[in-house]
Amino acid sequence: MPTQNTAPGTVVYEVVATDPDDPTQPSGQLHYYIQQSDDLTPAFTIERRTGVLRTRGALDRERRAEYALVVVAEDAGRPPLRATALLRLAVADLDDHKPHFARNLDDPPVVMLVQEEVPIGTEIGRLRAIDEDIEENAAIDYAIISGNELGAVRAERTTSNEARLVAAARLDREQLDRLLITLKCFKHGTTPTLTDAYNRLDPSHIQVLIKVEDLDDNIPEFVGGNVTVGVRLNVAPHTAVVTLRAADADPGAAPLRYLLAAASFQSPIQEKSLSNVSDVFSLDNVTGELKIVRNLIHYADGIFRLRVLACNSDEADRCGQVWVEVTVVRERELLRLEGAGWSRRRLGDLQAALDAVLAPRALRLQLHLHDAAAHTHLGPCFQLRSVETGSAQTARAMLATLRALDADVRRVLEQYSVRNVTRCGPAPAPPRAAHTALLALAAALPLAALLTAVTLCCMHDAAKKSSRKALVGVAPSRLYSEPLYSS
Repeated sequence: MPTQNTAPGTVVYEVVATDPDDPTQPSGQLHYYIQQSDDLTPAFTIERRTGVLRTRGALDRERRAEYALVVVAEDAGRPPLRATALLRLAVADLDDHKPHFARNLDDPPVVMLVQEEVPIGTEIGRLRAIDEDIEENAAIDYAIISGNELGAVRAERTTSNEARLVAAARLDREQLDRLLITLKCFKHGTTPTLTDAYNRLDPSHIQVLIKVEDLDDNIPEFVGGNVTVGVRLNVAPHTAVVTLRAADADPGAAPLRYLLAAASFQSPIQEKSLSNVSDVFSLDNVTGELKIVRNLIHYADGIFRLRVLACNSDEADRCGQVWVEVTVVRERELLRLEGAGWSRRRLGDLQAALDAVLAPRALRLQLHLHDAAAHTHLGPCFQLRSVETGSAQTARAMLATLRALDADVRRVLEQYSVRNVTRCGPAPAPPRAAHTALLALAAALPLAALLTAVTLCCMHDAAKKSSRKALVGVAPSRLYSEPLYSS
């Protein structure tokens, strides 16, 4: 068995073949060679006369652990006779690698969580280092070199070469809420040189942040519950729709990550409804900002329903969830509340008051606020939607609903200094003279065509009558036959 990293020319094996012919004759004289293989650079050579097999260059077991050679022994007779033998050579491992952790230089510490007051000896977590050697040369041991001055944890080596971190003392969160330790890996059975600080340039070091937490009896909750927002049909891509916020009531909880778990689209035309439209939105998993990333021209008058999760653990059932309803509206189908001094809080109070008035009719108010609406007389645009189906009313239907609730709606609007309810879209521009002339010409064309047709019919009829009168006034023709005269 050859050993890796041996010098070129090292004897690996000696092939011996026998021939019953007379060794003094050509038919009894043997020579050896390696049958050609697909290897472009053979790793071994064989001496032609002696059959001694040698390495051509250094062997690396990590690149190739086994070689299969076909050795041929051939005599010099005419014709020559030959025999073959298959040699399988396994490269013996040499302990030429150091254990190390698979991390980058600037990787953050590995985070482990442990509940307070766990029994001593409770496993907190495991880590594994890497050694490219095999068998006993790959045995790895571990030691905590810093951050464990109180002896709260200890590192144990497992038979599978893992570092098992266990609680070595009572963990009281009020006294110790987190622990940042440095773990070093080294060859098992050796005595390493231990330092008292973490060195990010040393791959045998890794930092572990152990967080002592209360019993996790709360899941993240979104502030304000389910959200309903509206966007205009012509909104620009990469426009922010809403920023979702969630909180975890447990002290010391891990940072929250926001995930878009599902997104569907309900169209007024059933055939255009889609079950997966997650590519229309992007969600920042840190800030919770929801943006539109595609043009909405193909989603007019529809409703997006998004399921968003807030997670701070890998357990799916420990994630908070909220439903976000995004409606795509045409501006001409919205009404506007004209007033001054709008604020988010004031708008929320106004919406709650109007929802209370609309509740008997199973309707709810949906606001669409311009960025500048909070600082000018341009108040928020709004739409009335059905509580059960989410379908939106047209502008005309909304005006009829507000008139039917005139007294109650007027009281709320006066309370919040709303001066008027108008159309949200821009007023149509007055027609220009050229436009008016063009429309008049378009209206006159059918009448002119009709008069022309009647005139042509009358002229045609008069021509036919004139032709008939000419035929009636002509004398009848006379016929003559021979002979004209008789004798």
